[in-house]
Amino acid sequence: PDNTTEVIDLCFTVMRDWLDGALLDVDEIEAERGVVVSELQGGDQVRRRLSQQLYEFLIPSSLITRRNVIGTVESLQNLAPQEFVEFYKEYYTPKRATFVVAGDIEVDEIEAQVIETFSSATNPENPGQEPDMGNVNSGSGFRSAVFTEEEFKYHEVYLYTAREYMSKPDTRATREAELSMAFAERVFKQRLEILVKAANSSISYGSASRYNVENVEIGYVTVDAIAGKLEEAIMVLEQEFRRLLTFGITMSEFEETKAVVLNAYERSAAGADTRESSNLASALSDSVNARSVFSSPEVNLDIVSDALATLTPERVHQDFATYWDTEDIALIFLTKEASDNTTEVMEMAYKQSQMMEVEPPADNSNMTFSYTDFGEPGTIVSDMLQEDLDIRQLVLSNGVRVNMKTTDFEANSILLNARVGSGKLSQPQNTDLDVFAAYVM
Repeated sequence: PDNTTEVIDLCFTVMRDWLDGALLDVDEIEAERGVVVSELQGGDQVRRRLSQQLYEFLIPSSLITRRNVIGTVESLQNLAPQEFVEFYKEYYTPKRATFVVAGDIEVDEIEAQVIETFSSATNPENPGQEPDMGNVNSGSGFRSAVFTEEEFKYHEVYLYTAREYMSKPDTRATREAELSMAFAERVFKQRLEILVKAANSSISYGSASRYNVENVEIGYVTVDAIAGKLEEAIMVLEQEFRRLLTFGITMSEFEETKAVVLNAYERSAAGADTRESSNLASALSDSVNARSVFSSPEVNLDIVSDALATLTPERVHQDFATYWDTEDIALIFLTKEASDNTTEVMEMAYKQSQMMEVEPPADNSNMTFSYTDFGEPGTIVSDMLQEDLDIRQLVLSNGVRVNMKTTDFEANSILLNARVGSGKLSQPQNTDLDVFAAYVM
């Protein structure tokens, strides 16, 4: 909360105790057991159970399927205190520790304190060994499966692929390849967003992404089907996915994505001086865990600018098609309930969709921005300054009221917030006008 000597000293003491000074009293372990079980039961149990079923299907030989991060209720309740103590001593070791300090500090003083506090910590003579994560199955070909949870409120359709995660050095070339894939995935999501807004759409959401868990890399494209429109949703997913694989992205999609990405990095660099210490500390520790290079927003902007200068739609298409050049694809449906023949229905819809021709995406390079004429500008009819709050208040000729305040919270940023009427107070009951308005805006 602050950088006084007393607070910093206390933080260092607590951190050192976490590293190797915890008493691990049996009574305290027993008291904490119930807290952890409560945390497990209070989380998104439905999503966690579905993920467990999914991993058991996709990567049955992987240790991931048998090692939930927080464990299970049974494992937490049956863990003997001595087992916990032994695990702590074997795995909570200096060799595995990362200590980060970020904030308004004197670097030399903090460095000396880090050395003084942690240099005496020793690694155990027989530290815990890294577990065998198992194998990632390959050669499975096309598969399909349905996983249900009674409390699940969505109807999510996925195309998954899983492979062994190959860690690469964090170089400019690696980041450029990642940027290329991000372009393709953003365009895919944007195309689906257009279909979501179409009349009688069979989907309410769609996206594409990749992530890795330990030694497994998982890629997917997905849509959320409207209830009762599973087959249509599968066809939308398959055809839009195939359209991107076959034709890539248009120049207009490429230029728009390029502008959005560059703007995000430019804003990040412009606001670098007002980054929150907690976010900075998290980014530093994450880079260590990911074995990546921590780089400043300015350096990130430089890397991305250089990559964008040479990136092309053809490269984006090639990288996306290469990644998905595999027969090991799983069609997955996560839902509340399913009939005995749902898997057959899914496969039939998927195969039927594959027989349909897909056209290249339309290139809208010549489209113009629709909102350029706002009529004759109004005038300011009232201008007041609330001196105690340093807020300037305007009333415009059309009745709009404006509150403005200058802050130094975020460098080079202007935050705008608009409200219409009296919000939900004047909204008719039993309607979702606010939700609809949010989508329209």
